[in-house]
Amino acid sequence: MTDANILIAIGRLTFVFAKTVPEVPHEYVIRTKENWDDFAVLWQVITERSEPGTFTGTDGKTRRYRYFYAGDGWRYWRVGLPMLINRAKVPG
Repeated sequence: MTDANILIAIGRLTFVFAKTVPEVPHEYVIRTKENWDDFAVLWQVITERSEPGTFTGTDGKTRRYRYFYAGDGWRYWRVGLPMLINRAKVPG
């Protein structure tokens, strides 16, 4: 999978702002029948090419995730079973 193909798949996904936790700005996409192919591409890339990182929540607890940096200003990570992918702006 080329970086260009990954970015094309990402561009076809519709991410939604996670308004239930505005203090931790991020977006998410849920797997659907309509987006399955593009979702699967991103899920697989996160699985194969991510790097470890940590996140400290508003509760003060540190969590470990594996982040994929696509080069588009966002970092992506998987949540739970293959049903949800989050993204947040790369800190900088």
